[in-house]
Amino acid sequence: PGPTLAPGPGPATDTAAAEANAKPSADKATPATAVKKTLVPQKAPAKKASASRKGSQQKKPAVDEKQTDIRDHFRSSSRRFDLEIKKQQEDEVIDRIRRLDESGLKVVEVPGKGKGVLAARAFQRGDYVCEYSGDLISVTEARRREKEYTKSTDGSTQMCYMYFFKFQDKSYCVDATCAGRIGRLINHSRSAPNLMTRLFVVDSQPRLGLVAKRDIALGEELCYDYGERSESVMQAHPWLRS
Repeated sequence: PGPTLAPGPGPATDTAAAEANAKPSADKATPATAVKKTLVPQKAPAKKASASRKGSQQKKPAVDEKQTDIRDHFRSSSRRFDLEIKKQQEDEVIDRIRRLDESGLKVVEVPGKGKGVLAARAFQRGDYVCEYSGDLISVTEARRREKEYTKSTDGSTQMCYMYFFKFQDKSYCVDATCAGRIGRLINHSRSAPNLMTRLFVVDSQPRLGLVAKRDIALGEELCYDYGERSESVMQAHPWLRS
């Protein structure tokens, strides 16, 4: 989702036949004719059939069709129940995305990182945590915005928050640079992320959710892998290597 073990050879049985005891029986003569006495040997008992080491066939138990139908019914019911639970959970997530729900999170200052987000409650593996929210734009528009973000009067570069992904064979970008939502404040971890991204379709539009990659304890910092592997970007931002 196993191998079927064939039965081994059966135990050998004694195949020697029992010898017959030849007891004479005296037949009484009838009044009309005298009958000569003869010794009549008793019939020897039939030999027991020996168990064959090979080819012995066991009778297959009769299939209880009623029991089979019951088992199939429960398997089918269990699958339907699992699908219903999954559908209910996804509907709850979509409702939270529509309501911009970010409960269970706390923004804090993290030493050496700046702002970060802690779990204000425990999360179980697979739980929806929050949305990575921003402008849903094309890749072309994202490249144009990247150039705009790098322009500055003092020569410094602005950190931009963009997440590129594919949906229905088309490339998109969520630009969270100017968004005021909590998702963009969640820090990066390449070595030990406890969140991962997942696509949800809300009103026919792709939305990026962050879900628990494993069980997360109360007070634990939330992190996910930004997926940035460009050497030039990692040289400018060494923390992306961690």
